[in-house]
Amino acid sequence: IFDALESLEEGRETKVGEIMTRGLISISGEKAVKDAVNLMNEYGFSQIPVMDDGRPIGSVTEKTIIDKLIGVDGEGHIAERRISEIMDDPFPQVGEDAPVSLVANMLRVYHAVLVHSKDQITGIVTKADLMKIL
Repeated sequence: IFDALESLEEGRETKVGEIMTRGLISISGEKAVKDAVNLMNEYGFSQIPVMDDGRPIGSVTEKTIIDKLIGVDGEGHIAERRISEIMDDPFPQVGEDAPVSLVANMLRVYHAVLVHSKDQITGIVTKADLMKIL
């Protein structure tokens, strides 16, 4: 945090790799919605990337789950449905060297931004990560 603040003071823009959360928590699209809810509750997340073989294939958010819960039809209880049936598009991605200002603008629209290096997802940035550098 102090390094990021110091870089702002020096006029050097902080890079996404300096503030991202490493050790990405994700879920498979084959898991049940209740599994995503359990992960969200366990880690205090409001969104989780959906991954398949290390590649992002979608995203699931509290809002998505609540919207689907409200609109449940005769297809069965939402908790037992597969995440792949309700997931949204994947979160956008940037490289670790992208400026934080770019991600800050992206977070005006998206819940989270995935961070990659050499075609591998290495972390995630949320609004909470941005708040840590202020």
